[in-house]
Amino acid sequence: MEARPVPVWNDQVPRLEAFRAAHPDVEIKTPLDTRSPFWKAYRDGEQLAVEHDLRLLLDALESRKD
Repeated sequence: MEARPVPVWNDQVPRLEAFRAAHPDVEIKTPLDTRSPFWKAYRDGEQLAVEHDLRLLLDALESRKD
């Protein structure tokens, strides 16, 4: 039997929950919230990041220096 790779999105929900716990000031909207194909993040009404993939959104947010 051949081993199948684990999809990269598998770990994103716990990662999202950890980010939200560490950064309660950042609002993350899902594609269902925005009625678009994008994940979006805001702080105090300012858009911080927009990505089509949750993993990429979290990468962008975690790489910010502010």
